[in-house]
Amino acid sequence: MAAENEKYVSTALEQVVLRKVEEFLENFLNQLKSNEEASSKQQGILLSIPSVAEEGFRLSISSHTKMRCAFVIRVLAEVYGLIVSGKYSTKRDIFYQNKALFGKQSNLNRAVTTVCQLLNEPRVNLHLLSTARGCIFGDLQFINEVGTEIDCRQHPVLISSHFESIEQVKSDARFVLVVEKDATFVKLCDEKLVDLLGPCIMITGKGYPDISTRRVLKALLQHLHGVPVLGLMDSDPHGLEILLTYKFGAQKATAENRNLGVNDIRWIGLHRSDISSMPIMPDQFLPLQASDIRKIGKIQKRIYRLKEDMLGGESGASLEEVDQMIAE
Repeated sequence: MAAENEKYVSTALEQVVLRKVEEFLENFLNQLKSNEEASSKQQGILLSIPSVAEEGFRLSISSHTKMRCAFVIRVLAEVYGLIVSGKYSTKRDIFYQNKALFGKQSNLNRAVTTVCQLLNEPRVNLHLLSTARGCIFGDLQFINEVGTEIDCRQHPVLISSHFESIEQVKSDARFVLVVEKDATFVKLCDEKLVDLLGPCIMITGKGYPDISTRRVLKALLQHLHGVPVLGLMDSDPHGLEILLTYKFGAQKATAENRNLGVNDIRWIGLHRSDISSMPIMPDQFLPLQASDIRKIGKIQKRIYRLKEDMLGGESGASLEEVDQMIAE
């Protein structure tokens, strides 16, 4: 095991990450020494890595920011230890190992996001894995990054962080179907959609997709050149926001989710324009809540900011879909 770990640490990528951690800590300690003077305390500490970027996170010295620094340093220590030992861990495991320090999971989550931004590295490069959430099923076989053969043809397979690098992909899929909801995904599996429509691949993030699901979808499409990507999402604010996340990525770009958007995804419905042709009684519709209307406003602003007809053209709908939600 020791020889295996040594070989793993010697890879170029891990060595780069380790050097970044060391550089950050050296820079941080130097600032602590220089902040012994009162004037320096008012200026605060700049959490940064000079070789990565001049900008960083400037914190004034206070009881609140001291804890934030402690959270970041603890995560860096965990990352360093994981890489050196050749091990992986989830955020949940790290939280329970350091529960007295972090207090609540959200403190650790924010610290991990900060560390990813500081190091300019996605979470998987820091040996931090996501808990399995998304599922994939259909005409697909591949080798994951730890060398395990994954066969998705017989039953749905949970997507883990070890799937974020896939090789030796085997598939005759005619299309990839991205399904919003887990219940819909399970129903389509039970109805044997992959047999009814020919070879295809179905994938779901069970609602808002996590980074692992989006990264697997992106990696899969790089192997399946030209295969259409179809999105099956509800015609409501949450469905549209999920479509937007798959298509353009998360609204707040970080080192973790950069370049994960799938521009070619085409929304196949259900569109609001389809409803009039269906035998649906008026009392079956749910009224929009105030929170839904606020979400619609945010979606509209983002679409205009992107300067693209996100819901039109290749996406399979029109911007009027959003406006109709408010009007109705």
